[in-house]
Amino acid sequence: MFGDPIGPWRPWFAWYPVESFDGVRLWLCKVGRRRIQKHDYLSGGADFWWQYAPLGDLRAACREQLQREGRLA
Repeated sequence: MFGDPIGPWRPWFAWYPVESFDGVRLWLCKVGRRRIQKHDYLSGGADFWWQYAPLGDLRAACREQLQREGRLA
């Protein structure tokens, strides 16, 4: 990952198409959204971006992401 989350998942309505962290396109539905801050040692690109997840599967999405990052066994 190129950055770290700086806040918790928050409910948000996707009124324009967004892509979740697992590649699913979400539009006109409730999603979870959190801000990701770029690592200080990286240059170029945006300093922050939003990460999205389906709101209904937010707990499973968080668990899957943590396993992928190696933070959860």
